[in-house]
Amino acid sequence: MSARSRTSGRYIPASRGPWWRSLSGHACTHCSPRIRAPATLESVLWKNGRIKDLGTLGGSYSLALGINNRDQIAGSALNRIPDPLSFLGLLFLDSSNSTQTRVFLWEDERKRDLGTLGGPDAFGGLLNERGEVSGLSYTNSTPSPTTGLPTSHPVLWRDGQMIDLGTLGGTFAGPAALNNRSKRYRR
Repeated sequence: MSARSRTSGRYIPASRGPWWRSLSGHACTHCSPRIRAPATLESVLWKNGRIKDLGTLGGSYSLALGINNRDQIAGSALNRIPDPLSFLGLLFLDSSNSTQTRVFLWEDERKRDLGTLGGPDAFGGLLNERGEVSGLSYTNSTPSPTTGLPTSHPVLWRDGQMIDLGTLGGTFAGPAALNNRSKRYRR
């Protein structure tokens, strides 16, 4: 398994410290954002001995976080819209000089941005065999004095619809797991 740097075009072997791998019965995805070159790092699909670059949503990073046996892949990626409160920018790239983070679903050879609950960002990629994706989304763009981030709610994307799962009263919540019966477990 590998990740590919856009500037060098070469694949970086998984033995160099992969950050994420996800397996299904017939393929795996991989992303390794520890590689900090002034380059783009994109998720890849490894299937039948071939590597398929899954690209980004126009930004510089993508993380493939889930794959199922229907050849669907879910994850998070950056687009090109500047966002100082970007999930990937703040939490993984340690930078407020980033762009919006969005959840994607890759299927039928194309990547689709699943949208947000009204804020600029969504992060996630829990994926089940039904093709449902779970993650969290900012509900606005105003940082909370408690977390320093906008309010976020756990969400479920099902059949093209985004379902706001709400919180238990806090300002930052997200899912911890998603099973094949659409049961979500919040943290």
